[in-house]
Amino acid sequence: MVILNDNPGEFTDTAMIGAADICIEVVSRESRARDYGDKFNEYKTGGVREYWIIDPETRNADFYRLAASGDYELIAPDAESHHTTPLLPNFKLHVPILWQQPLPDYFQIGDAVKAMFAD
Repeated sequence: MVILNDNPGEFTDTAMIGAADICIEVVSRESRARDYGDKFNEYKTGGVREYWIIDPETRNADFYRLAASGDYELIAPDAESHHTTPLLPNFKLHVPILWQQPLPDYFQIGDAVKAMFAD
């Protein structure tokens, strides 16, 4: 989960009281129903501003943003397959990197994360 500095929630020693700004779930076979069903509804009802569902099995990434209506709207990546969010203005995720084979090593991951936040 991502919790931004301006989030009005309250931290305790063991929990965050309030909604996260972004929740990210990586789907497994055991979590599929929870991630696409229960958690989707819980996060929406709880006011989580964005919910990202990353599904390695289907190689699908869904990015939902909470609309003024209180419903999640599916946000498609741009024409170059990048996902951006107004919550993280310098963040730019090239979605195909999630399915890269072989997976990047430690240093490549660090470079990729730096690139996501570059201007």
